[in-house]
Amino acid sequence: MPSSVMLDNIALPLVQDVRTHEDQALVSLPVPGMEGAAYQHLGRRPALITVLGMLADDGSLAALEEVRQRFYAHDPLPFSADITTATDVQQVVIDDLQVRELAGRPQQFRYLLRLLEYVPPPPPAPPAQAPGVELDADDFLAGVGDLLGLPGLDLEDPLPPLRGLLDGAAASVTRLSEALRPLAELLGA
Repeated sequence: MPSSVMLDNIALPLVQDVRTHEDQALVSLPVPGMEGAAYQHLGRRPALITVLGMLADDGSLAALEEVRQRFYAHDPLPFSADITTATDVQQVVIDDLQVRELAGRPQQFRYLLRLLEYVPPPPPAPPAQAPGVELDADDFLAGVGDLLGLPGLDLEDPLPPLRGLLDGAAASVTRLSEALRPLAELLGA
């Protein structure tokens, strides 16, 4: 019988079986014109831990209720068991919780927990930057304005310099419409 199995601060009751499943992430890459394939090793997948146990008293049912609350929260939890010392699993997420009542045995239940090793996401990558170049957004936009020959361009509201152009375009469209009116009448439009 496995000895103390702890999930966060909860001692799991009457644990009968603890198993780990670990495997490698390999990708098969076919090589054109050749038999077989090349394999790329992508590291290992998170360990899967299965815990099977019994609930036989009111204290066990209270522990089950705490486990159920942690299952619904889906937060990483500290985990310790003798079997996981070799796998170096520090934290887990409860992936599956199954409870079964045993027929003919009042107040006796079996539970199965499937735990996945929690691997924290990597820190965000720093923004890409050319070596030796240090620009912030304001410097970059000012440089673009200088390259386009638009000094003093108000980058927060680009419409004021363009309003004069839009007014001229609207006047041209009006004159063109008036010039094409006789043609539209001739064609019956």
